[in-house]
Amino acid sequence: MIVKNSTIETKNGILPPGYVASMDTSQMRSTLWISGQSGNVRATSLMGTGKAAYINSTISSEGWGTLSTDGTSGAYLNVINCKTNITGPEGYGNYNDPDAHVAYYGTEFNMATFASCIGSGDVYYGDSSPEVVAALNKKFDLGLTDKEIQAMPKKSTIINSRKYGVMWHRSGNPLTVDGGTIFNTAKTTFIVSGVPATIKMDGSKGANINAGNGVIMQVMSDDQPADMSSKGSYVEPASAPKAIEGFDNTAVKDAATANFSNIDLKGDFYNSIGWGKLTDKLNMVLNLNKASITGVISASESHHPVSKITVENNTLFHSITDKASPAVNNGVILNLANGSKWNVTGTSYLTKLVLDSSSSVTASKGSVSMTVNGNKTDIKPGQTYTGAIVVSVK
Repeated sequence: MIVKNSTIETKNGILPPGYVASMDTSQMRSTLWISGQSGNVRATSLMGTGKAAYINSTISSEGWGTLSTDGTSGAYLNVINCKTNITGPEGYGNYNDPDAHVAYYGTEFNMATFASCIGSGDVYYGDSSPEVVAALNKKFDLGLTDKEIQAMPKKSTIINSRKYGVMWHRSGNPLTVDGGTIFNTAKTTFIVSGVPATIKMDGSKGANINAGNGVIMQVMSDDQPADMSSKGSYVEPASAPKAIEGFDNTAVKDAATANFSNIDLKGDFYNSIGWGKLTDKLNMVLNLNKASITGVISASESHHPVSKITVENNTLFHSITDKASPAVNNGVILNLANGSKWNVTGTSYLTKLVLDSSSSVTASKGSVSMTVNGNKTDIKPGQTYTGAIVVSVK
């Protein structure tokens, strides 16, 4: 299916009397309350094994979602030079599930809750240009004429969200960001809910992140309750997590991993796995290549603003605040390469720090110091440090 030069807009309807929210996709008529969102309509939904493309169009929905994928198997969704809007209080740009390949070229998001929710498959944010569109036209048989392609303006993808950017809640799902893509989020940009997600972001052409609450990446325990009916609830543990025997909090395999290259980022990175569910364990890995981060990079203790979340206050899902604290089952591994720099702005707790000979750790203001397993240790290029690492600023 190919949609060009069109406007699609949907608004919430009235649910049948007695309707109960369901995970059964054949009966699902509203978004699940455990998503922290509302609404009972999606503007579009790609299913099966097909291919869909939206070009130079506007897709809007009052709630739930605008560009969804559901029940797919290797399906492709391409969105080129479009605008996608959530006009109500909650809703996402796209939900990715399962095994869908979704790509946005020069698309403007105006979202209420998330730009993308990734269950599985992969998502790409990048630029449009006649060259890019020509390649897509050939690969996906979009039927565009040479005149249409040449008239296509080059645009960057811009993500404006009144809450978050991208959220993961299943394993091994990559997000790739390049070109001039810009994230403007009122709250945390990337939320990884207890799974080994992967981010690859290249800022060589201007891609960057503006996180309104100062947090770029939050790895956290999934706060989805066991009972997903409207009678269920999420209750935070009353105690702190304890070390799980055999877990290596310096391991990089099956971790939540972010790879940043050619970019200067300002914001914090936290891993609070275990504070939401005591049995959770997951490391966070940051790989910097010709890149810099100015902020806190740390294991953390996190809490929701309330101890119990129900259908009545479900918008508080994903909403947590952090306090930097020593790692338990939530290791933090930082690799600096090719002139990368970490400008530390506050006390940070790591489990592994790797610097090549050209990289450095400095203080944004003042001087930086480090202890490893309680021993004061100089930070030197070309060195690897493991253990209970505390980096602080005076």
